[in-house]
Amino acid sequence: LRDLPQQDAEPILLRLCQEAERSNRKIAYKGGTFEIRMLQRLGYGHLAVNLESMGCPKVDTLMKQLPADARTLSEGRRCERHGHLKKVGIVNCPRLEVTAFYFYLFYL
Repeated sequence: LRDLPQQDAEPILLRLCQEAERSNRKIAYKGGTFEIRMLQRLGYGHLAVNLESMGCPKVDTLMKQLPADARTLSEGRRCERHGHLKKVGIVNCPRLEVTAFYFYLFYL
């Protein structure tokens, strides 16, 4: 499993933004300043919708609501990419964030 380099992600996001604007849609993001800044830098900040402003809990809250299997992942015991960083501070694994949000949308 490899991470997508940021320079490869930006053109993908740009195409998604262009399509969203053509079809009169928004780009939802889950809190954080990195996401909104990237959309603004690409010229699509006007399409951004922060799901936290619509009542979706913060990632830390979502993590506590995950089933036991996923909580194990959130504690870094199964994430080979980010688990070792838990010792130095708060690290949110992107895969875990998506898992937590998925459980929120479909099970909670």
